[in-house]
Amino acid sequence: MLAAFSDLFVWYQIPIFAILVLTSLSFKLLSKPVSKMGAFGRGSIFFGQLLLLFLLFFALVVPSLNRARNMAYRSVCKTRLKGLGIALEMYYKDKKAYPPSPKELIDGGYASDKNFQCPSDIVEQKVYYFYLPPLEADADETFVMCDMRGYHKNKRNVLAKAGHVAEYSEEEFQAELAQPYNTRFAAALKKAEGP
Repeated sequence: MLAAFSDLFVWYQIPIFAILVLTSLSFKLLSKPVSKMGAFGRGSIFFGQLLLLFLLFFALVVPSLNRARNMAYRSVCKTRLKGLGIALEMYYKDKKAYPPSPKELIDGGYASDKNFQCPSDIVEQKVYYFYLPPLEADADETFVMCDMRGYHKNKRNVLAKAGHVAEYSEEEFQAELAQPYNTRFAAALKKAEGP
Protein backbone atom coordinates (compact mmCIF):
# COMPACT_ATOMS: atom_id res chain seq x y z
CA MET A 1 0.00 0.00 0.00
CA LEU A 2 2.80 2.40 0.91
CA ALA A 3 4.63 1.57 -2.33
CA ALA A 4 1.51 2.34 -4.37
CA PHE A 5 1.12 5.64 -2.49
CA SER A 6 4.73 6.58 -3.20
CA ASP A 7 4.25 5.80 -6.92
CA LEU A 8 1.37 8.27 -7.14
CA PHE A 9 3.00 11.19 -5.35
CA VAL A 10 6.18 13.03 -6.13
CA TRP A 11 8.61 14.01 -3.36
CA TYR A 12 8.17 17.76 -3.89
CA GLN A 13 4.41 17.68 -3.43
CA ILE A 14 4.57 17.56 0.38
CA PRO A 15 6.40 20.91 0.73
CA ILE A 16 3.99 22.42 -1.79
CA PHE A 17 1.09 21.23 0.35
CA ALA A 18 2.72 22.76 3.44
CA ILE A 19 3.14 26.08 1.60
CA LEU A 20 -0.51 25.89 0.59
CA VAL A 21 -1.64 25.52 4.21
CA LEU A 22 0.68 28.25 5.51
CA THR A 23 -0.34 30.68 2.76
CA SER A 24 -3.98 30.05 3.41
CA LEU A 25 -3.47 30.77 7.12
CA SER A 26 -1.52 33.96 6.36
CA PHE A 27 -4.27 35.22 4.06
CA LYS A 28 -6.78 34.61 6.83
CA LEU A 29 -4.67 36.67 9.24
CA LEU A 30 -4.16 39.48 6.69
CA SER A 31 -7.84 39.72 5.92
CA LYS A 32 -8.92 40.21 9.56
CA PRO A 33 -9.07 44.05 9.75
CA VAL A 34 -11.97 44.25 7.30
CA SER A 35 -13.12 47.72 8.38
CA LYS A 36 -9.91 49.43 7.18
CA MET A 37 -10.01 47.80 3.73
CA GLY A 38 -12.33 48.72 0.92
CA ALA A 39 -14.22 46.31 -1.28
CA PHE A 40 -11.37 46.32 -3.80
CA GLY A 41 -8.81 45.27 -1.16
CA ARG A 42 -10.97 42.43 0.12
CA GLY A 43 -11.73 41.30 -3.42
CA SER A 44 -8.09 41.30 -4.46
CA ILE A 45 -7.11 39.27 -1.40
CA PHE A 46 -9.89 36.80 -2.13
CA PHE A 47 -8.85 36.59 -5.81
CA GLY A 48 -5.21 36.10 -4.77
CA GLN A 49 -6.23 33.29 -2.45
CA LEU A 50 -8.21 31.56 -5.18
CA LEU A 51 -5.41 31.95 -7.69
CA LEU A 52 -2.81 30.60 -5.27
CA LEU A 53 -5.03 27.69 -4.27
CA PHE A 54 -5.62 26.83 -7.93
CA LEU A 55 -1.91 26.98 -8.81
CA LEU A 56 -0.85 24.90 -5.84
CA PHE A 57 -3.63 22.38 -6.42
CA PHE A 58 -2.52 22.14 -10.05
CA ALA A 59 1.10 21.60 -8.93
CA LEU A 60 -0.04 18.83 -6.58
CA VAL A 61 -2.43 16.99 -8.87
CA VAL A 62 -0.91 17.07 -12.36
CA PRO A 63 2.25 15.07 -11.56
CA SER A 64 0.15 12.47 -9.75
CA LEU A 65 -2.20 12.12 -12.71
CA ASN A 66 0.75 11.81 -15.05
CA ARG A 67 2.32 9.08 -12.95
CA ALA A 68 -1.02 7.27 -12.62
CA ARG A 69 -1.43 7.35 -16.41
CA ASN A 70 2.08 5.92 -16.88
CA MET A 71 1.32 3.15 -14.36
CA ALA A 72 -1.88 2.33 -16.26
CA TYR A 73 0.06 2.17 -19.55
CA ARG A 74 2.59 -0.22 -18.01
CA SER A 75 -0.25 -2.37 -16.70
CA VAL A 76 -1.90 -2.55 -20.15
CA CYS A 77 1.49 -3.37 -21.65
CA LYS A 78 1.97 -6.26 -19.20
CA THR A 79 -1.53 -7.55 -19.95
CA ARG A 80 -0.84 -7.51 -23.69
CA LEU A 81 2.45 -9.34 -23.17
CA LYS A 82 0.64 -11.96 -21.09
CA GLY A 83 -1.87 -12.40 -23.93
CA LEU A 84 0.99 -12.76 -26.40
CA GLY A 85 2.48 -15.45 -24.14
CA ILE A 86 -0.80 -17.37 -24.36
CA ALA A 87 -0.84 -16.88 -28.16
CA LEU A 88 2.72 -18.26 -28.38
CA GLU A 89 1.71 -21.28 -26.32
CA MET A 90 -1.33 -21.93 -28.53
CA TYR A 91 0.79 -21.58 -31.69
CA TYR A 92 3.35 -24.00 -30.26
CA LYS A 93 0.66 -26.58 -29.42
CA ASP A 94 -0.78 -26.36 -32.93
CA LYS A 95 2.43 -26.22 -34.98
CA LYS A 96 4.91 -27.95 -32.64
CA ALA A 97 7.28 -25.00 -33.12
CA TYR A 98 7.51 -21.36 -32.06
CA PRO A 99 6.63 -18.72 -34.67
CA PRO A 100 9.68 -17.23 -36.38
CA SER A 101 8.22 -13.70 -36.16
CA PRO A 102 5.16 -11.85 -34.82
CA LYS A 103 3.72 -11.81 -38.35
CA GLU A 104 2.95 -15.55 -38.12
CA LEU A 105 0.97 -15.00 -34.91
CA ILE A 106 -1.05 -12.24 -36.57
CA ASP A 107 -1.55 -14.06 -39.89
CA GLY A 108 -2.51 -17.29 -38.11
CA GLY A 109 -5.18 -15.51 -36.06
CA TYR A 110 -3.48 -16.14 -32.72
CA ALA A 111 -3.05 -12.42 -32.04
CA SER A 112 -4.02 -9.11 -33.60
CA ASP A 113 -2.02 -6.01 -34.45
CA LYS A 114 -3.37 -4.35 -31.33
CA ASN A 115 -1.79 -7.00 -29.11
CA PHE A 116 1.62 -5.88 -30.35
CA GLN A 117 1.07 -2.17 -29.66
CA CYS A 118 2.49 -0.66 -26.50
CA PRO A 119 0.09 2.01 -25.18
CA SER A 120 2.98 4.23 -24.04
CA ASP A 121 4.14 5.03 -27.54
CA ILE A 122 2.24 7.37 -29.83
CA VAL A 123 4.14 6.53 -33.02
CA GLU A 124 2.11 4.44 -35.46
CA GLN A 125 4.00 1.15 -35.73
CA LYS A 126 2.98 -2.41 -36.49
CA VAL A 127 5.06 -4.10 -33.77
CA TYR A 128 6.27 -2.48 -30.55
CA TYR A 129 7.76 -5.54 -28.89
CA PHE A 130 11.04 -7.24 -29.63
CA TYR A 131 10.57 -10.99 -30.15
CA LEU A 132 13.11 -13.76 -30.44
CA PRO A 133 11.77 -17.30 -30.84
CA PRO A 134 13.03 -19.50 -28.02
CA LEU A 135 14.86 -22.75 -28.60
CA GLU A 136 13.55 -26.05 -27.25
CA ALA A 137 16.57 -26.29 -24.93
CA ASP A 138 16.10 -22.78 -23.48
CA ALA A 139 15.32 -22.46 -19.78
CA ASP A 140 11.87 -21.29 -18.66
CA GLU A 141 13.40 -17.98 -17.46
CA THR A 142 14.73 -17.18 -20.94
CA PHE A 143 13.36 -13.92 -22.34
CA VAL A 144 11.16 -14.32 -25.39
CA MET A 145 9.69 -10.84 -25.80
CA CYS A 146 10.13 -7.36 -24.32
CA ASP A 147 9.02 -3.83 -25.06
CA MET A 148 11.51 -1.64 -26.83
CA ARG A 149 13.76 0.80 -24.97
CA GLY A 150 12.22 4.11 -23.96
CA TYR A 151 8.52 3.22 -24.03
CA HIS A 152 8.27 3.21 -20.23
CA LYS A 153 10.51 5.57 -18.30
CA ASN A 154 13.43 3.44 -17.07
CA LYS A 155 11.21 0.32 -17.06
CA ARG A 156 10.94 -2.78 -19.24
CA ASN A 157 8.15 -5.33 -19.41
CA VAL A 158 9.40 -8.79 -20.32
CA LEU A 159 7.76 -12.08 -21.31
CA ALA A 160 9.69 -15.23 -20.38
CA LYS A 161 9.48 -18.59 -22.15
CA ALA A 162 7.40 -20.03 -19.29
CA GLY A 163 4.72 -17.41 -20.02
CA HIS A 164 5.14 -15.15 -17.00
CA VAL A 165 5.49 -11.37 -17.40
CA ALA A 166 7.73 -9.24 -15.22
CA GLU A 167 8.56 -5.55 -14.97
CA TYR A 168 12.20 -4.59 -14.51
CA SER A 169 13.99 -1.32 -14.06
CA GLU A 170 16.52 -0.75 -16.84
CA GLU A 171 19.36 -1.74 -14.47
CA GLU A 172 17.61 -4.96 -13.43
CA PHE A 173 16.82 -5.68 -17.07
CA GLN A 174 20.47 -5.32 -18.08
CA ALA A 175 21.48 -7.61 -15.18
CA GLU A 176 18.98 -10.24 -16.38
CA LEU A 177 20.29 -9.95 -19.93
CA ALA A 178 23.76 -10.76 -18.59
CA GLN A 179 22.54 -14.16 -17.34
CA PRO A 180 23.81 -17.12 -19.42
CA TYR A 181 20.31 -18.20 -20.49
CA ASN A 182 19.61 -14.74 -21.98
CA THR A 183 22.83 -14.21 -23.97
CA ARG A 184 21.21 -15.00 -27.34
CA PHE A 185 18.28 -12.68 -26.58
CA ALA A 186 20.64 -9.92 -25.37
CA ALA A 187 22.73 -10.07 -28.55
CA ALA A 188 19.66 -9.97 -30.81
CA LEU A 189 18.08 -7.11 -28.83
CA LYS A 190 21.29 -5.08 -28.95
CA LYS A 191 21.39 -5.54 -32.71
CA ALA A 192 17.73 -4.46 -33.04
CA GLU A 193 17.93 -1.42 -30.73
CA GLY A 194 21.44 -0.29 -31.59
CA PRO A 195 23.96 1.11 -29.09
